[in-house]
Amino acid sequence: MSVMQLKVSAMTVAMMCFFCSLYAAGVKAQIDKQRTDSNQKAVRTLAKTLEDMQHQVGRINRKLSKRMAQENTVWQTLLNILGRSDLQRDNLEQMLILHQKVKEMHPKVLAYLKTIEFKLYRDKLPTEIIRRHKQKSKQYKKKYREFSYRMNQCQHAASLQDQADAVAQLNDFFKQQGFGTEISLFGLNPLPISSPKAVQTRKPYTQEQDLKKMLGEVAEYSVPAWLESMSRMLVPIAEATDSVGPTPEDTVESVSVQFTESIIELAASLNHDPVEIYNWVYNHIEFVPTYGSIQGSGLTLQTRRGNAFDTASLLIALLRTSDIAARYAYGTVKIPIEPIMNWVGGVDDPRVALQILGQGGIPNRGIEQLGDITFVEIEHIWVEAWIDYWPSRGARHKIGDSWVAMDASFKQYDYTPGVDFAAQVPFDEMTFLQTLMGASVIDEQAGSIYSIDSAYIGAQFQEYKNLLLEFLAGQGTELTFDELVAVKSIVKQMRKDISAGLPYEVLSASQKFSILPLDFMHQYRLVLQDRFDQVVFTRDFLLPALLGKRLNLSFTPTSVNDTETLQNFLPENVMSLSDLPNTIPGYLVNLTAQLSMNGQVLESAGVFQLGEVLKMEQTLFQPGKGWLNTTMNTVAAGEYHALSVVGQQVSEQQLVAAKVRLEALKLRLEQAQQLDDKNLLEGIDRHGLTGEFLQLGMLNYFAMKEALSERISRATGMVYYPLPSYGSVSTYLKTRYSFDLIPLQVSFQGIKMDIDRISFVRVSKDHDEQRALGFSKMIGNLLSEYSRWSHEALFLQSDHGAEQAVSALSVLQTAALQGQKIYRLTQLNADQLDNIILETTDRQQIEEALRIGHTVMVHASPIAMFGFEGSAYIVLDPKTGSGAYKLSGGVNGTLSLSDGTGALLSLFALDMPLSQTLSPLIGLVSDKVMSAQAALAIVLELNQYFSCAPKFTGFLSGSLVGSDLSVDKASAVEELVVQSALLFANGFMRVGRVGSCL
Repeated sequence: MSVMQLKVSAMTVAMMCFFCSLYAAGVKAQIDKQRTDSNQKAVRTLAKTLEDMQHQVGRINRKLSKRMAQENTVWQTLLNILGRSDLQRDNLEQMLILHQKVKEMHPKVLAYLKTIEFKLYRDKLPTEIIRRHKQKSKQYKKKYREFSYRMNQCQHAASLQDQADAVAQLNDFFKQQGFGTEISLFGLNPLPISSPKAVQTRKPYTQEQDLKKMLGEVAEYSVPAWLESMSRMLVPIAEATDSVGPTPEDTVESVSVQFTESIIELAASLNHDPVEIYNWVYNHIEFVPTYGSIQGSGLTLQTRRGNAFDTASLLIALLRTSDIAARYAYGTVKIPIEPIMNWVGGVDDPRVALQILGQGGIPNRGIEQLGDITFVEIEHIWVEAWIDYWPSRGARHKIGDSWVAMDASFKQYDYTPGVDFAAQVPFDEMTFLQTLMGASVIDEQAGSIYSIDSAYIGAQFQEYKNLLLEFLAGQGTELTFDELVAVKSIVKQMRKDISAGLPYEVLSASQKFSILPLDFMHQYRLVLQDRFDQVVFTRDFLLPALLGKRLNLSFTPTSVNDTETLQNFLPENVMSLSDLPNTIPGYLVNLTAQLSMNGQVLESAGVFQLGEVLKMEQTLFQPGKGWLNTTMNTVAAGEYHALSVVGQQVSEQQLVAAKVRLEALKLRLEQAQQLDDKNLLEGIDRHGLTGEFLQLGMLNYFAMKEALSERISRATGMVYYPLPSYGSVSTYLKTRYSFDLIPLQVSFQGIKMDIDRISFVRVSKDHDEQRALGFSKMIGNLLSEYSRWSHEALFLQSDHGAEQAVSALSVLQTAALQGQKIYRLTQLNADQLDNIILETTDRQQIEEALRIGHTVMVHASPIAMFGFEGSAYIVLDPKTGSGAYKLSGGVNGTLSLSDGTGALLSLFALDMPLSQTLSPLIGLVSDKVMSAQAALAIVLELNQYFSCAPKFTGFLSGSLVGSDLSVDKASAVEELVVQSALLFANGFMRVGRVGSCL
């Protein structure tokens, strides 16, 4: 063989060896990946097994403790001596199975820790990070040995007493660890979706000394001589020309009196004329019977509605921007009952009017004459303006000479009745109930039901919908919403001057205010605490200064080492959501909590491990009542929370602005990619991107909530007004522990919507409390389901159509379809809780709810759907109709899991460079721009007219029928059937999805 041939042969062999080595390396890489995935899965399995074991140990401990308390001590001692103690080893059977599973996972978890250690050394991560890893590994091994010892004690107990003692010690061991997220009891008293009690509002002060005590010194309210002869019912509108004139504070901007661009433009369009300004505010701002400054002038103009405080703030802002000094005046006034009943909602019963005022927090008292309420005393606020009153009475304003009283909030309305659908298209709910009950399996004693005929429910609702369509077709297809459902309109007035006086008697007037005192301001407080209940930071906000702003709770790497470590676990270039890591070792990365508003950091404190559980406390301050309705949520370090507080409603301008910002963001991202110019990405921060996405979810939810609630109230004979509420949309992290409180592994699961507090005034016009109860239940059902529908539309990727969000109603409905029993628990059948499989925290919540007299709907055992594993339950207050719609983990809202959107937003919020995730972010932004447009279109449509019959009836049939059914009170069993039927009805009707007609 020639030298050349030898060289060729050698080269061939070398190439073959090279390709073989590549193949072998590929196979090895694949095997290593499979082994790594298996070890990561083992960590997840271990964490879930320990959680299950904790529940089992707690159950067995309760059972043994109860038995030991019942045993005869002398007899038990004798049995112990004879070695004949009745050991119940079957108590431990399930626990031993789980223990075996833990032992199987143990070597894989050790391998997982070894893999992490190898990566840290290989990638030359800082010494501090390697030290954290070694400490975690050492702690894991120590706790595993202790756990094994405790299990051995339980398994080899010599007597029942020894067994009970060993189980008790194991139970204590579990309580000291972090096997699951610890959640404090919260949100049950009052329930998240609720109405205040009218009796909680105090009576008005009618004496000056009482007002002094509440507000301080009372200014002199002098009466000009030329007005002394006027009727006492016409309160003086101007003081003597030699009275004290305005101060600089009567001309400037304040928290409630905001000089927005829209207000400045409106004042100019009204020619800066005080009469025109007064007429416009009177004729365009709908009165809301609530108490205290909520919105301020800017948002009042946007929403075109507000209470007396907000209306006064808008009027003052328009006057001050027109160089007219203005101030607040406060006191107790007396008004005849007839205009009060018209003013608060068009009711015919004085008791209803007083209940509306009371639920809204307005101090009030009914004055009776001959057994009938003829007058109402309320504490009220109005405006005084320094106007050129003499001689034109303000018609020609040049230089002010007198303080003139104005009240643009007190007005009258025309009420147009709508179509009586219950009479025109009746629904036989009793036949429906009887048929449904006959086809269902009902255990009256246990309070359970299953085998519900969902096909029958669907057919009945479809039939009723068709009847409505047929009726509407006969009425004309171009009917507006106003022609179908009762509506109110302001009785407008066009004054030519500021004449006469206030249209009520002032019993006692307090001092005048240039700036509203804090006690008149609605406020919001956020407190972040660590797992030891130590306060990290506290922040109070005045609602007029907060509403419409983007408030975010987020986390950022504490040091450069933490940033480097986090980056080390991320791919260099993320081309799709599938490139994102499944898990990150939480114990390696330290984070600092931050609270920001509109991107500006307000608070920054604490050092926490990624995935560490914290507590977030939220509270509202209501003038006259103080800090009320505290809710406590858990927060995982590394999550991004978009917090939303809403006063009266979300304005159309807010939705439009959000859409515009998203469109601009989308354009910048696309240009950066097309031009390959990373400079175009400068200035795009995590709050502007992540916060914008998540905030859109709450804006859309609250806007649709208000549109639906208001229109349903009109269709069902209710008076409804929103009160300050709050909630959040956040990324959702799942923390997995081993044997301590240190996060072992953190997964970026998805997005959650938590509705912490929805409060509203709701009173039946005919004073029928059962109707009011039914309305509250129906609204709760709709709000729970709508959180899911809006969540799916806004946050799930368009190419992931099979993945859906879950809500309490959807989980209960799925459980019922799977054949599970649906229980209605009360204090009378609370023992049935022992037959229901629940996580410990869920069980604690339900036990607390039952203890305070609530009813609970819950299914028999946990289910798995769309990545969610757990239970759902509905807590209702039978006296008020208030409710909570809970998922395992404490969420009162919606979860969407296994979708990459949450992971992408989480990692970007944790300072992942934008350039690494540019491609999927462009897709995400494009998707969300379309969602924003759709959400805006739906809300705009609801706020105007329902112009096509199918769209209207899809909404109306669910509201009317749901209302009639939910007020049924014949028996607990019928109520259970009704609630179960509503589960299916909500899923069938999809009330609120009106997009098909847009």
